Amino acid sequence: MLKINHFIKSSEIEFSLEEFEDNNMSRSHTHNSFELYFLMEGSRRLLLKNNFYRIKKGDILLISPGVMHKTLNTTPPEYKRLVINFPSRLIKSIVTKSEFAEKFALKDAIIVTNPEAYDSITKTIEGLEQIIAEKGFENADFEIMTAAYIYKLLYLIVSGENVLTETKIQEKNSERISLILDFLNRNYTYQITLTQLSSKFFLSEFHLCRSFKKATGRTVVEYINYLRLEKAKLMLTETDKPIGEIAKMCGFKSQAHFNHIFREYEIYSPREYRAIRK
Repeated sequence: MLKINHFIKSSEIEFSLEEFEDNNMSRSHTHNSFELYFLMEGSRRLLLKNNFYRIKKGDILLISPGVMHKTLNTTPPEYKRLVINFPSRLIKSIVTKSEFAEKFALKDAIIVTNPEAYDSITKTIEGLEQIIAEKGFENADFEIMTAAYIYKLLYLIVSGENVLTETKIQEKNSERISLILDFLNRNYTYQITLTQLSSKFFLSEFHLCRSFKKATGRTVVEYINYLRLEKAKLMLTETDKPIGEIAKMCGFKSQAHFNHIFREYEIYSPREYRAIRK
C-alpha cells in the first residue's frame, strides 16, 4: 500500500519519492534510461537480472538501461525510497573521466553503501520536496535542479564502497532461480521449451513454472519474449538491419511471429516503432 507519493516526469527525467506499507512488485521490468535508487527507510530484496540481493537503508543503486529488475518485501515490509530515471547523456561526462571510469564500468548495476552521506542526501531530498510543494517547476527548471541532484548522487556513488557482491542472497530456491535466469539470459535467442528447462534443472514443469512466476512475476514464456523484445527494440533503434533479420537474430520463429508478439507488448508494429524511435 502506498502512503506517500511524489512523482514528476519531464521530457527525459522521472523523479519518484514514495513510501510504502507493503509492495511486492509483480513483474521484473527494464528502463531505456539509467535508474538511481536510494533506499531511505527499511530494507528490500532485489532481483537484478539473474541474482537476488538484499539492500538496506542508505544503500544507493545505479542500474544500467535494459537491465531487468524488481524489488520484493522483507520483514517488516515498510520502506521509503527515491527513484530517478535519467538519460545516459547525463552520465557520459562523468564516466569518461579517468578517476571515475573504473567505478562506472558497469555491466548491469552497482550497489553502494555510504553511511556518512545519508544525512546529506536526505536533507537534499527534503529541500527539493519543499520547493516542489511550494512552487512547482516548469520542465526546464525541474531538469536543471534534478540533474544537479543526480550529479551529487553520482559523486556519492564514486566516493562510496561497492557492495554488490556482499549483498547477494544465497538462498536455496533463489540460487536455483538465479541459475535458470542466467541460462535464459544467455540462450534466449534459441528455441527453449519447458521440458528442456525442467530436465536441465531437475524440476518438474509444474514446480518450475510456479517457482519462476513467484520469483519474477512472469511465466517462462513471457520472460523469454521480454528478453527477445528488449534486444529487438535496441536493434530497431540502433541499427538498419532488416526487420526479418532482427526477428531471426532475437530468437523469433518468423517475422510474422515477431510482429504478432511485438504488437501484443508494444501496441506498435516493429516498423512503426522504428519510425517513431529513430
